[in-house]
Amino acid sequence: MHADGAQLRQIADLVDAGAIRPVVGATVPFADAPDAVASLGSTRIRGKAVATLP
Repeated sequence: MHADGAQLRQIADLVDAGAIRPVVGATVPFADAPDAVASLGSTRIRGKAVATLP
């Protein structure tokens, strides 16, 4: 299965409406993004990892 633009718009609409809520497991500085991505495969982070820009 591959997401397309229409599917991504539907998901964004559902998030905006509050019908679904993504789980953010960690917020990290952009410089630490590689470590956060590596942690997604372990039990250290549940949900999504969000990288913040300076």
